[in-house]
Amino acid sequence: STQSTWVARPVQHEMEMPVGPDVTRTLDRWFEVPNVTKFDNISLTKPTGSNNMRLLACPDCDRSIVGYVASGEEACFVAEDLVAAGGLARPPPTLAPDNPIVAQLQSALANAPST
Repeated sequence: STQSTWVARPVQHEMEMPVGPDVTRTLDRWFEVPNVTKFDNISLTKPTGSNNMRLLACPDCDRSIVGYVASGEEACFVAEDLVAAGGLARPPPTLAPDNPIVAQLQSALANAPST
């Protein structure tokens, strides 16, 4: 099977994210992906919260929530800490090679233009 090439880029901003039942954490290291349709397999929640953001979930791994899409935006953000080996490991997390989202991100980062 042939995978399409897409680009992700590392970005930093703070966002409060659910990391467990009734548990949130402020995360600040992200991979920006231009459009959620670039993933081979990702789930989106219904709009949630006062800002109507949609959460990204990985149906193929045990990480469940891995990022978000802001209301009215196409770009999505995958939290580095939520796809890292060992979950919320810091600093710096080692990306889990068996996570399918991580494999796509690593490929996309390899194709990213230098800044």
